[in-house]
Amino acid sequence: MGGEVPFTTSDQVYPGNPQFNRLYQFAYIRYNVHENIRILKKGYATHAMSRVKLGLPETFIYTTDIRLRVADINYGGHMDNNAVLSLVHEARVRFLESHGYSELDVDGVGVIMVDAVIQYKSEAFYGQTLTFEVAVDGMSRIGCDIFYRITDRDSGHEVARAKTGIAFLDYDTRKPKRMPEGFRSLFAAEES
Repeated sequence: MGGEVPFTTSDQVYPGNPQFNRLYQFAYIRYNVHENIRILKKGYATHAMSRVKLGLPETFIYTTDIRLRVADINYGGHMDNNAVLSLVHEARVRFLESHGYSELDVDGVGVIMVDAVIQYKSEAFYGQTLTFEVAVDGMSRIGCDIFYRITDRDSGHEVARAKTGIAFLDYDTRKPKRMPEGFRSLFAAEES
């Protein structure tokens, strides 16, 4: 299927020459686009790029509304893609606070985000109020997944779905910790 062009960060290709590095990265992207088209023409795949599909739990245990600010809007006039992660963070903080926790203190240990998935469903605009529904699922020894269904408060139209994986961490020692039993017992019933 052709040779692989290794992707490296710009300063790994040619330190001190940002113009060359941008050209290299463009060439890499162009090569992959053409390679994907070639693969399609040969019938090796049915599509060149797969999409994330995030399933959600049936039950959500917390809801909060957040109004979109100017800072959440991009040059296209709609909610910026990176704003979703920031808004999800705000919803997670509110969710934890509703149970007497903070990200630095869940029964004596902190939480750290270890992964994130976002599936965009529709646009949202400045001044719109979004409803964030929150669920906890996928509990393990040291972490869990927090799911978010994001909808327009007035119409109920789905705007996005998200999942953030969190792990429990002792911020003093920088070592993972077991999920506190209080947290586990609070949400374990919701998971089943």
